[in-house]
Amino acid sequence: MADGDNVLSELGALTRKLNYSKNSWTEVKATLERLKTWAVAEENRCMVSETNILQMKDIITACKNSMCAQTGELEENQLILCLRASAEAFRFLRNCCAATPKNQNSIVSLGVIEEVLNTNVLLLKPKFQENERASDAVNDAVKSSLQLLGNTVVKNDATQQFVWNMCFPNFFLSVLSSVNHNIQDCLCMIIYNCLNEQHRIQLVSAHDGLKMITHVIHLCAEKSQLEWGYFILDYLICNALLPEIYKGIEFDPLARIILLDLIQVKITDALDEPSIKLREEHVKHGFYTDSLAYIADEFEKQAEDIIQQLQQLSPSSDDFVLIVTRLLSVLSIGTGLQSNLTGLQERTPLLTTCVGLLKETTNSEVKETFSNAHSIPQGVDSGKLSPIHGFQRDLVRVIGNMCYKHAANQNKVRDLGGIPLLLDHCNWAIFAIRNLLENNKENQRIVSAMDCQGLADTSRLRELGVEAVELDNGRIKLVPIKKNS
Repeated sequence: MADGDNVLSELGALTRKLNYSKNSWTEVKATLERLKTWAVAEENRCMVSETNILQMKDIITACKNSMCAQTGELEENQLILCLRASAEAFRFLRNCCAATPKNQNSIVSLGVIEEVLNTNVLLLKPKFQENERASDAVNDAVKSSLQLLGNTVVKNDATQQFVWNMCFPNFFLSVLSSVNHNIQDCLCMIIYNCLNEQHRIQLVSAHDGLKMITHVIHLCAEKSQLEWGYFILDYLICNALLPEIYKGIEFDPLARIILLDLIQVKITDALDEPSIKLREEHVKHGFYTDSLAYIADEFEKQAEDIIQQLQQLSPSSDDFVLIVTRLLSVLSIGTGLQSNLTGLQERTPLLTTCVGLLKETTNSEVKETFSNAHSIPQGVDSGKLSPIHGFQRDLVRVIGNMCYKHAANQNKVRDLGGIPLLLDHCNWAIFAIRNLLENNKENQRIVSAMDCQGLADTSRLRELGVEAVELDNGRIKLVPIKKNS
């Protein structure tokens, strides 16, 4: 590669050569590709001057004007060449900004950002988004321009403020509403790098900011590889903003459900990852105590209405039940963390609520509803499961976790009549009973004094084609149901 002055001198010549012909765009693209590679080296990009950046601004403007002038199919090939030249222009400036505050500041002060945004607004219009032949080139240009914006704001408070003021909320929302996931992920990089305290509060307090958050939540559910979307949500939650987000997105129940699923994954990862550093980081930000306390509050407030909602057949009641079951599911994992991290073991109202709900689900008028939730044939799509699928299991799990080495909770469950209820359930009940009886003589005495009263209701087994039979030696055996029975 020639020395820096010779390389950069090519920029001035480019604007003079632009005559909007096919050959001129091809030459511009080839030159910018060389400059893009040249700017990867730190010593090279530090040589870029404000004059060079203004020259790039002229090229971007020329590309935009050519796109605006495109009218018919005969010019489509030239449009594609122009779009490719635009993408290389954005990439050159993107590389110039990498860890180079001087160039970041110049791109803002010289009005390049405005031209980049104007170009994006143009390319996000249906005229370009619905152009099948040029779609790859269109999306490539938009993606490259967003990468430029992303590099412009990294570790630079001044450029972050400028870009945020220019983009929030309309530009952000327009890109998040596009259909290209790679473009959306690039935008999430910009948002994430702009998230200082002021912008965090703006996101969770303004309706348009909350709409942005719901877009990001849905993106995380649809495309697991969109890491910048996860970074945004994780950053907001770890800064104790879950209550504001959860309350603010009431207009989108599905987003609430997805958000709770993401939190459950985060807690599960903490259980699986014994890293002290990871847990200390979460404790420092108050993630466990603040977020799980809020989730417990929400569950306690809404749980008393779940039986009534279950008996209503409407989309709104399904949304309500799904949310309550997700809250419980998060708590069933969260109560498994060390009590000093969450404080959940000391929440007597949560324990009382779970035992009360477990008792209520065994009443004859609602028992059939819960039984139907467990009679789903194998192989059925999980999206078709009942909203209360796994509800009783998670109640038992929370009770068991809260009783772990906690005498007061063990005694509370006994006082509430919870021991027979737990014994009436399998799977997690065994785990819960073990924790309930550990080092507790009174609870052990009650269990040992119970009499065998035969088999419990086996209707669920019969639905699967088998039945339980008690043998003479007291053992239980599963046998196929006879056809004539």
